[in-house]
Amino acid sequence: MEKIRIYHIDQNEDALKLIKQFSQRAPRLHIISSSTSLEEGFEEIQRIFPDIVLIDENVAGGNLAPIIQKIILHSPYLGVIVTCTEYSKGKIRQYMNAGARDCLVKPFTATDLAQSVMKVNKYNQELKNHIVRSTTRILTRAPKMISIFSTKGGVGKSTVSTLLAAGLASLYKEDTAIIDLDLQFGDVSLLLDLKPQKTITNAIESIGQLSSSDLRSIMTRHHIGLHVLPSPLNPEEEDFITEEATLKMFKLAKEEFDYVIIDGPPGFNTQNIIALEQSDLVLLITSPELMALKNTKNGLRTLTELGIDQDQIKVVVNRYSKKSNISISLIEDVLGLEVFATISNDYPSVIKFLNQGEPQLIYDGNGKISKDLRAIIEGLRTYHTVPAQKGKANLFQWLMQKVQK
Repeated sequence: MEKIRIYHIDQNEDALKLIKQFSQRAPRLHIISSSTSLEEGFEEIQRIFPDIVLIDENVAGGNLAPIIQKIILHSPYLGVIVTCTEYSKGKIRQYMNAGARDCLVKPFTATDLAQSVMKVNKYNQELKNHIVRSTTRILTRAPKMISIFSTKGGVGKSTVSTLLAAGLASLYKEDTAIIDLDLQFGDVSLLLDLKPQKTITNAIESIGQLSSSDLRSIMTRHHIGLHVLPSPLNPEEEDFITEEATLKMFKLAKEEFDYVIIDGPPGFNTQNIIALEQSDLVLLITSPELMALKNTKNGLRTLTELGIDQDQIKVVVNRYSKKSNISISLIEDVLGLEVFATISNDYPSVIKFLNQGEPQLIYDGNGKISKDLRAIIEGLRTYHTVPAQKGKANLFQWLMQKVQK
């Protein structure tokens, strides 16, 4: 069962630690991040999409209701739970009228917190499900497994894979794994400055006995929270990695993590084809060079022959500069497909952070490449159109039924 993602805002550091301890006693509760600052917290909420916001009245100087309204206005599918130090019918009514789903009066127990979160989350899930049936627009979870693919080496595929995975884990607090499927020349662990004890070979050897949590334990954890399954230490180990075992590994990874990033080798080997077929999305990396575009066009044809829907393929032009002789419109004409995103040509910044093994630091600045990478991640986490179903009660009727219960 999926964990309930909670964001906590409280000026009291001890309160933040206590709630973190409480959450560890409840299997479904997961504090994805917290802050003592209302401004920082509001900015993070817009970025990481928690299920629940737990907010203490001390962050707003006695004027919390407008803050609740602002949170709900920007993120209408969030469940807001207020914590306060004393029981006051007037204040609680004010918070609930502003959009809060529940109020917890301190001191409360771990059980009180779990019950409140479960109740509010259940209500929100019912609300979302009804909106799916009665409207055409809802925020859904983004693709879980994303293959970062290129038809030739040298276009920066592994760098893009590592930077996106690092951004998802550090900036957006998503439970993210990256699997290095370049079984002979993989370098993800090198880019992250990791010295793994176990690799994909260890996972494959015991895949029949592994649970999804066992797979997590085999991975190497970077300090930003990113989990890495490195390529084999010896290239000849590739021969032991079978199709059946690879499929099982992907299944377990998708069960365990919010996002699974696959960094495969250039081209179409057996494992890469399996990854492409199992992926919810394929980011096709190319660069503004004639040879790269020629190979990318051939790759697109092969992807189509493999049965990959064009809607699943997103073209990303790496190392792009507006001064390039090859424009985006020309690239789109050559490929016959719209360019999903570009990544600015800023090699000095990229190599600086990769040499440190700290790719997440690239998101700290306001440079072009930081903005480009954020745009790609946010483009993968946006609203998706959902067809309305006829013959269902409307949203107002459903809400009235809930109020009358």
